[in-house]
Amino acid sequence: MKVTSGTKKERINIDCPVRGDLYVGGVRKSTSFLPKTAYEYEKKGSKYILTPIGNTNVEYHVAPSDFPKDITKSNIHEAVGSASILLIDDEEMICEITSFALHNLGYRVHTCCNGKEALKYYEKNWQDIDLVIIDMVMPEMGGKDAFIAMKKINPNITALLSSGYSLEGEAQEIIAEGVKGFIQKPFRKADLSIRLADILKIE
Repeated sequence: MKVTSGTKKERINIDCPVRGDLYVGGVRKSTSFLPKTAYEYEKKGSKYILTPIGNTNVEYHVAPSDFPKDITKSNIHEAVGSASILLIDDEEMICEITSFALHNLGYRVHTCCNGKEALKYYEKNWQDIDLVIIDMVMPEMGGKDAFIAMKKINPNITALLSSGYSLEGEAQEIIAEGVKGFIQKPFRKADLSIRLADILKIE
């Protein structure tokens, strides 16, 4: 399937072991099993090219023999939610745009501009927060340290990492600490909607 701008895109949900070649920024990094998440895909030559929703810098190249035959397909849509979200980002414009998009999708949102401020807010309000969207690089306290501190307050914290950097290095370290997903900035409202729906199990 060819994905074209301005049309509804199909996506696939991978929930079984699928092996592929990982490319980051067009450079082959390794062969590994794909993370269990939602992807956009198309076939190019003899390979299927899968891109995680909201992370266009990463591709997985999968041979037809490894491509699941019973994979679930669905149209990308904006899933409407009602959860309470803590949005943490030091860039004011990103906070404003993302907060507006989240409100438009039905979510309740509180914003903080750095990890230290967010931690103070989380200490007092964690029982009312369903999900945290956290930037990786911020002044005073970065995303990794803030997430680890929040996890000590609430071991069952649900968080989505948002970063302009690719899914490597420190991003992998934060995910290893228990973050539920990753979305690369800049992202579209529809991509954010899908990632949140995947994490919060919104139909």
